[in-house]
Amino acid sequence: MNDSRSTFTPLCARKPTTWDECPRHRHSEMPEWQRELIRKLPMIGTDAATPMEAFLGDNPPLECFVVITGGRCFYVNAEGYSYARYAFRIDG
Repeated sequence: MNDSRSTFTPLCARKPTTWDECPRHRHSEMPEWQRELIRKLPMIGTDAATPMEAFLGDNPPLECFVVITGGRCFYVNAEGYSYARYAFRIDG
């Protein structure tokens, strides 16, 4: 598991019902060490209408990742669930 979980969980919404409920954080305003952690995360694309939709399939990853949906980027920690357990939007 990557070390971003403890770093970013306080910035997240827990079990957001819409992508718009996710708090927004500007990538350019984050400390360099946080930006570096985000750059190292795996990325996935989805057309999931909501973060609570089971978009990660039957074998979801345990690590955190960046989700790209609707032209927007989100940090997501699924904690092994098939949906976004914790998430925030990454703005430019």
